[in-house]
Amino acid sequence: MSDAVGYGKILLVDDDENIARLVKSSLESALFSVTVVSSAALVVGHDVGSYRIVLADATGQAYNGIDLVRDIKANPLTAHVPVILSGHDNSADSIINALDNGADDYVAKPFSMRELLARIYAVCRRHPAGVVPYGKGVDQGERRIAPLIGPAIFRRCGGRCPP
Repeated sequence: MSDAVGYGKILLVDDDENIARLVKSSLESALFSVTVVSSAALVVGHDVGSYRIVLADATGQAYNGIDLVRDIKANPLTAHVPVILSGHDNSADSIINALDNGADDYVAKPFSMRELLARIYAVCRRHPAGVVPYGKGVDQGERRIAPLIGPAIFRRCGGRCPP
């Protein structure tokens, strides 16, 4: 799918090839462009700031989704990118840990694609495409268009994902 079509790019980070294939297919059907990476450590080579959302597995290898979300939120060039973490552990402690480390949402595996899409759309509504705060502690009324998000998508969607 072309980056100029749809609701933006999603970076999907999951080491389970079957889950990644299913999620990618479903998200592309919902008009997102999806890039799949098999490990959080491999995200380093990607321009994370150009993605609409990062959807990552919270658990796994030595450098996992929790580490990834911490790094994304600590970098001023990527802090605006929403991150949804997923994982097999749906305990309150795991969910709270993900949210406390900067995740915008957490979805427990196994999840339905309808639930995942609803959570993605909700995060999109809270983080309009292309509009990001200048930085931490800055007046929330002061906003700018992020140059890497895709102004055409921002205009076409009115800054919102579909309902």
